[in-house]
This record gives sequence, C-alpha cells and structure tokens, in this order.
Amino acid sequence: MGVGNDSMNGEPENTGGPGRDDDGRSSVALALQKAGPFLHMGWTIAISVTLGAGLGYWLDKQLDTSPWLLIVGSILGIVGGFVELIRLTKKIG
Repeated sequence: MGVGNDSMNGEPENTGGPGRDDDGRSSVALALQKAGPFLHMGWTIAISVTLGAGLGYWLDKQLDTSPWLLIVGSILGIVGGFVELIRLTKKIG
C-alpha cells in the first residue's frame, strides 16, 4: 500500500475529509456548482423582463403613450428572456 494511493487502482484517496470531494470542495460548493446554470436561467428571465418593462415605462412617461410602450417592453422582455432560456438550455444539455 502506497501512502495516499488506493492500492487497487493507484488513484489518490479522498483526503478532503467528510463531506468533501477529491478536490477538497465541500458538498455545499458542489451543489452550488451544479445549480449555477439553473440560477443563471432564473436571473436571465427576471432581468430581461424588468429591463423591458422599465424601458417601456420610461418611454411611456417621455412620450405620453401610457400604457402601450410598457406592454410592448414587457412582451419584448419576456420573449428575450425565453429566447435566452432556450439558448442556455441547449448549451447545458
């Protein structure tokens, strides 16, 4: 038996301690790493809808067209968010 090696296959043993992977990362860090793309998707939709609605609201105030540009901006934000969601989903898997 070698020090720090598994005698069966020559791979290093898990020396990170309990709840850690071979690289020493905690189980929480691993869970966050796996959840990252999905958290990104949620933020993508939220930000795009907020920006679209915000821009539409601002333009409505500037051009006195309330509520039409708010509605158009919201719809464009939703569409943009879902387009990005589909792109990210294809990228992930």
